[in-house]
Amino acid sequence: MKESIKRRRESPFIDISNHVKELKGQWKLGVYWPSVREKKFMRVLRDRPALMSIRGEVFWRNLENPCKDVDFVWDRNTENSSDECFTIHYLQGVSGAYLREFPVLEDGELGSRATTDIYEGRVTHPYRPPQNDMHYDKFCSFLIRSDPNGLVQMFKDKYYDIDAIVRHMFFKQLGEYKACERITGCPGNPYTSYKCFVGKFHITMENSAVDGYISEKLFNGALGTGIPIYFGASDVGSYINPKSVVLCNVSRSVIEEMRAFYPRAPQKSRTFLFNRTSFWPTEQELLKWADRYLRRHLEPCVKKVIELDANDSAFREVLNEPFITNPDIMSGLYPLRGIELAYDTLRNWSLISSSDESVTTGIRRSASGTSISSFKVIELWTYPVQPFGVKPNLRHSYICSYHSCRTTMFEMGIVSQPLNLKSLMSHSNVPSSYRNFIGDQHWFKILHQYEFPHHVQLVSIMLLLLEHESKGGGAWDKVGSRAIAEPPLCVMTVGLDSSEICSDSSEFVSLKKKYDPTAPINEDLVFQFIPLNIPFQEHFGILGFDNWVSSTGKANSGDELQTFAGLQFLPYLSDYIDRERGLPIANQVNLFGNGWWGTRVAFPPHESSNMILVSMHMSSFFLQVASDNLEYFKSYTHDIGPIGARDIPSYEFLKGKGVPVFVSSCFSQMISMYEHEKKKRTGIVIVDVEVEHLPKTIRLVAKNYSSYVPEDKMMSRFERLKHAYNLLRIYATETKVLITSQIHAALPASALGIPVIFVENTGGGDLTEGISDLFHVYNVNNVNASWPYGNLNDIGSNPQVHQQDRYRASFWHYIKARADRKHHYEDTARLFGLVPLTRLGKGTESMHLHSLFHFIFTTPPKTLTVRVQRAIEAVFFHHPNAKVMLHSNTLSDGTILDCFWEAGYDFGIYNYSFINLLQSSSAIKTTEVNDIAMLLPNLRKEQYWYSHETDFIRLLLLERYGGVYLDTDMHVLRPFNSTITNLVAWQDSNHRLINGAAMVFEKGNKFLQSCLRKGVSTLLAGYEPQLWSTYGPNLLTSTYREWFKVYKNNMTMTAIVDVAENDVFYPYPYEIVHECFQCNNESKSPINPTRTLAVHLNTKATAGSAVEQNSVCSRILTESCIFCDDPINFSNCTFHNSYDAAKQAVKAIETSHFSKMNRYPDEFTAVQKFLKNMSTVANRKILSFGSSTGEEAISLATLYLNEKEGFPNATIYGFDLDNPTLYKARQKVAKYFEHLPIHFFNGQQTPLDVNGKYDAIFANSVFCHHNPDAGPITVETIKSRFTFQDFEAALLKLDAVLNDGGVLAMMNTNYYFVDTILAQRYELLAQCAGDSVPKVDIKKHVLVENNETTKPIAFGEKERME
Repeated sequence: MKESIKRRRESPFIDISNHVKELKGQWKLGVYWPSVREKKFMRVLRDRPALMSIRGEVFWRNLENPCKDVDFVWDRNTENSSDECFTIHYLQGVSGAYLREFPVLEDGELGSRATTDIYEGRVTHPYRPPQNDMHYDKFCSFLIRSDPNGLVQMFKDKYYDIDAIVRHMFFKQLGEYKACERITGCPGNPYTSYKCFVGKFHITMENSAVDGYISEKLFNGALGTGIPIYFGASDVGSYINPKSVVLCNVSRSVIEEMRAFYPRAPQKSRTFLFNRTSFWPTEQELLKWADRYLRRHLEPCVKKVIELDANDSAFREVLNEPFITNPDIMSGLYPLRGIELAYDTLRNWSLISSSDESVTTGIRRSASGTSISSFKVIELWTYPVQPFGVKPNLRHSYICSYHSCRTTMFEMGIVSQPLNLKSLMSHSNVPSSYRNFIGDQHWFKILHQYEFPHHVQLVSIMLLLLEHESKGGGAWDKVGSRAIAEPPLCVMTVGLDSSEICSDSSEFVSLKKKYDPTAPINEDLVFQFIPLNIPFQEHFGILGFDNWVSSTGKANSGDELQTFAGLQFLPYLSDYIDRERGLPIANQVNLFGNGWWGTRVAFPPHESSNMILVSMHMSSFFLQVASDNLEYFKSYTHDIGPIGARDIPSYEFLKGKGVPVFVSSCFSQMISMYEHEKKKRTGIVIVDVEVEHLPKTIRLVAKNYSSYVPEDKMMSRFERLKHAYNLLRIYATETKVLITSQIHAALPASALGIPVIFVENTGGGDLTEGISDLFHVYNVNNVNASWPYGNLNDIGSNPQVHQQDRYRASFWHYIKARADRKHHYEDTARLFGLVPLTRLGKGTESMHLHSLFHFIFTTPPKTLTVRVQRAIEAVFFHHPNAKVMLHSNTLSDGTILDCFWEAGYDFGIYNYSFINLLQSSSAIKTTEVNDIAMLLPNLRKEQYWYSHETDFIRLLLLERYGGVYLDTDMHVLRPFNSTITNLVAWQDSNHRLINGAAMVFEKGNKFLQSCLRKGVSTLLAGYEPQLWSTYGPNLLTSTYREWFKVYKNNMTMTAIVDVAENDVFYPYPYEIVHECFQCNNESKSPINPTRTLAVHLNTKATAGSAVEQNSVCSRILTESCIFCDDPINFSNCTFHNSYDAAKQAVKAIETSHFSKMNRYPDEFTAVQKFLKNMSTVANRKILSFGSSTGEEAISLATLYLNEKEGFPNATIYGFDLDNPTLYKARQKVAKYFEHLPIHFFNGQQTPLDVNGKYDAIFANSVFCHHNPDAGPITVETIKSRFTFQDFEAALLKLDAVLNDGGVLAMMNTNYYFVDTILAQRYELLAQCAGDSVPKVDIKKHVLVENNETTKPIAFGEKERME
C-alpha cells in the first residue's frame, strides 16, 4: 500500500482503474465487475461484504437494490447517484488517457505526462499544423468502430440509446456544407485512436447524453489535428475548457421525447415505437423521423463550424485554447478527494489498518479528534448578519437562514439551503426545552434579547444532529459490523474557527445533557461552537406603553398582545420605543407601527427609523395628528406601499385624504403558537364578561380571566408582557371556546382557530367596525335575544374564517413584498416555520362548489402580471378550498404566484407534456399520437403553434381531470356551484362562436372527446398556421353544431354539453371590452348580477388599456382580492369618443399623404373577384380608410367596382382626417370623375358608421411608419409612434363597421394582422405582392424586413353570422 501511495505522489495523475485494483488487493475488498454476470462477493473482515463498482451506469441497471449490498460506487456519470450510496465520480476520458502506459514519449506514442502537458497547453501540440501554415487536406473526420449497414442495423447490433443518432445526423447535416470523412477500423484500442483524428474538425459526440459521462472520444479528439465537435454531457464545461471545442446543444427535453419512442434499455433489444408497420423502421423512416427532431437544434452548431472554417483567425483562436484549464482534472486531485474520503470512511469502519496515515495527512479534524472527511459535514449560519471569514469547502453542505448569508455564499459560487426549525421538531427525541424555546420564540426574544440569535444557532445545530440520530445516523449494527444508516454527521458554524459537533462525539452527548436554550447562555459550555462576539448592528424594536399606563392608570393587555404578533417576525429584540414619546428619537430602529394611536403621540417618527405602518387604528384623538402629518404618510406610501388600516373608519379616513391604504385588520390575527396548538383543548374560557349575561350551564364549567394587569404589577413592562403572554398560552393550550368582550382577546384566539363569542354591550364603535364580523356575536342589550349557542358543543368555526384568511394572506404578502427591504422579517418567519400560513378556513366549506380549477400559462415569465395574479385570487376568493393547477413549462417557483401556497392555499405550478396528455386520452389513437409526435418538432417552429397547442391542452386536461378551465384573463365574479357542469358559452349574442376561455366539464366527457378527435384529424390532414381559432372557438363551435344536428334539443345532449348565453362568461364582446376599463360606465355594464359567473377581460385586446378609476374593471380587479395590499394603479378618467382609436391611429403615423393610381392591382383584383361571388347586395358600400388625395377611391371606381365590372350600385367612401387633403380629393373627383359614386368625409366631424356598415374596407399604407429620411427604422421608433395596442384598437373599430362576410384588405402595416385578437374571426383569402414596409414581430420583439417576394397576409373575409 505504501508503495502505491508513493507512486501516486510522484506521478501527476491517478490511474483510476489500477488504483481500484490496488484497493482490491491491499484492502481485500470485494469488487463487483459488470462483465461478471454472477454476483460473487468476497467475504472480508468479520464476514462483512464490502463492494465497489467501477462502471456505475451499467452497475445501477443490473442490481435491483445496489445500495443494500454495496458500500462505494465508482461512477462515470453524475445522473445515477443515490443519497443512499457513497459515490465517487470519475471522468472516463481522463481514466482512458492514463491507460497509455508510457511515462514519456516513446515510439511515437503519447504517455500520460505528455498527454497532460498537451491538454493544458504547456507544450506545442505535436499533431497540429504550425501557426503560420494552417493547411488541412481534410475538412472533418468522424471516427466509428465499424461501418454498419445503416443506422437501423447499428441499433440492432449495439443496443445504443437513441442519443447515439445525434452524431450521425450531425455528420449528415454538416455534409450538406462540405464532405466529412467517416473513418472505420482505426488500429489500436479506443484510447490510442487519437492518431486517426485528422482534419480541421473532429466529430467526438457521445453515444449517450448523460451528465458527467465524458468518454475517451472527446479527449482523443483534443489530441487530434483539429477542433473537436462535441455533444453529450450538458455539464462538460465543468471539466474541460468549452472555448476549445464546438459544443452542440440539443435540448434535454428533445432527447427525452425521442427516448420515449426508443426507451432506454442497455443490452436489450426493443422496438421503435413510432413505426406502425414492422418491428424495425426502414432506414428512410428513421432518418426522416430523426431529422424532424434534430435539424433545427443542430443548425446553430453547423453554422458555427462553417463560420470557423471560413475565418482562419477565429479558427486559430479556438484551436490555440488549452483543452483543460482546471489543473485538478489531470493532476488526479479529481477524484483524489473522493479516494481520500473513501479511505477514511473504510478506516473508521475498522475494515483496514489505520497504520498508514499518509493518505489523510492534513485533513481537518473535529473537536473529538475524528477525521471529518468521512462524515457528512454541514456548515450553518442562522444569524441575521453577513458571515465573515468564510472558507468554502466543496465537500460541505451549507445552510443559511438569512439573505445576507445566502448572498455571500452565492458570490463564492456556493448555493446554500434554508432551514425550517418547525420541521426539525417532528422527531420524538427533541428535548422539551427546545420545543418550548421555538414554540415560544416570541417570549424568549424578550428574555434573551441579543443572546437570542446565539441560542437559535446552537439549537439549530443540535436539532440537525438529533434528526440525524433519530434516523440511526452514526449508529452501527454490531452483528457483522454492517452499517445500517448514514455515517455520522458533523455540524459547524460557517466561516469561523469554531469546532464541529459530530453526532458520535462526546461534545454532542454533553450538550444534550447540559444545554438549555430557555436559560441564559453558558459561555463556558458553548464558546467553542458559536461566535459569541458577533456585532449586531441592526436595531429591532417593539412599541412600549409606559407613558400611556402612567398617565391613564390602567393597563389592558391588548397592546402587548399585538406586540407578540410583530415579535414573531423580528430576528431579535434590541429596543423598546415608547409609543407616546419615543418615536422622534427612534434612530435607525426597525419596528411595526401597529395598534391604537391617540392624541398624546409625538409624531412623526425619526427620519432614519423604519416603522412599518400596518394594523393602524387611528382613534378620533389621533385624526388631527394624522392630518398634520399627511406628507409623512404620502412619502411612506411612495417608498413602501399602502398603509394597512386595522378597521373601516381608519381606512375611510386615509382614503379620504388621498393616502393609498388597504384594510389589513389587526396584527394579532397573525399570532402562531404551533407547539402549544398540538394539545387538545377542552375548556370554555371567559375574558372580561359579566357572567350574569351567560347561561348558568356555561358559568359552572367556564374559567374566568381578566385582560387587565393587576395594579401592583401594571407599572412593570415585563409584568405586562408576561400577563399578556400567559393569556396567549391559555388560549393555545386550554381554550375550546372563548367568550369575551375584548377585541384583543377575540382576535388572537380566532387566529389560533378557536371559536369566539364576542359579547357586545352597546356595539364596539370604531374599534370593532369591520372586525367583529369575524366572530360569533352576542349582544346582551337586545332584550329579545336569548342565548343562541346552547352548550357550545356544536358552535362550529368562526363565521368569517375565509375573510380572516384573506386578511392574514395580505399581512404576509405585505411583510414579504413591501415592508422587508433586507428580508429580515421574511427570513425569520421561514426560519421558525410560520409559512406556509395555516388556513383557518381549510375544510370548512361545504362540498357544493367546484373544487378543481385549471389555468395554462405558456408565455415567458416576464409576461406574468398582477392581472394574472388577480384572476387566480378571484378563484380562491369564491372557492377558498379549491385546488388550482397552473399548467406551465415556463414558470417555476420564485414568481409572484408563490404568495398563494405561502398563504396556505392549494395552489401549484405543474409541468405538462403535450405528448403524454395525448397518450392519456381515450379519444386519440396511439397511431395518431405517434404521427403528431413526428410532426411536433416542425409545428413548434410555427409562430402561433403555442396558442394552438394550448387549445388542445385545455381540452385534454378537462377530459383527463375534469373541473373548471379558465384563461388567465378570466375573472370569476360568483361561485361556481357544483351543479354547473359540462358548460361552455357563446362569445357573443349572435351565437357565432363558442369560446373556450371558460369551460366546466366532468372528466371523460364525450363532447370533449369528439372535439379532440376532430381536432387531431384536422391537424393531421394539414396544419394551417395562420388560422388562429382552428383548434379553439372554431373547433368547439363546429363540433357542437354537428352534435346539434343529431340531438337537437334532446336532454341527453344538454347533459353532455350545454352552451350558455354569452352573458354567463363573455358579457363584454371583445369589440367593446375596453369599455370595462373606462370610468363611469357602470350603468352601461352588460354584466348580469344573477347570471354572469365570470368576465373575460381579453388581455390580447386590452393589454395596453389603463384601468381607470370608478370603472367596472377597477371594481372587478379589487373586490375579489386576496392580497389586497397589492394595489392596481388606476388612471384618472378621460373622455372617450367611440372613434378615437381609429382617428388616433391615423394621426399618429400617417405623416405622408402620398398616393397613386392603381397602387395595389393584385389586391384590388382579388377583392373584385371575391365581391362578385358574394350573395346579392343591393347597394355595395366600400370604404377607403385613409383615402388621402383620392387615388385609391378613384382607382376602385374606374377600374374594379363599376357597372362595367358587374357592380352597378357600388358606392366608394373615402375617410381621412386632413382637410387640405380631402379638399384635393374632392376637387379631383369634381373635375374629372363627377359621374362616379365617390364620397369623402372627415373623421374628425363624422363617425365611421355614418353610412352604415361596409362590404369591403381598404386600409392600405395607413397603419405604418416608414420614413427612411427620418432616421433608422427600429422596433423602438415604430412603437414610439404607433403601438400594437393602437393598431389592434383601430382594427376593432373597422371590424365594428364591416358586414359579416365582408372583406378587410390591408397592405403595408407595421404589425401582423394574425397577431391581433381579430384574426380568429377572419379567414385568409389571399396573399398579395406589394407589401414593403418592415413589420414588428411582437412575440420576438424584432423587426422583419418585407419585400414583394414575402407575400404577407393582405386581407381576409370576416366570418359570417350563422
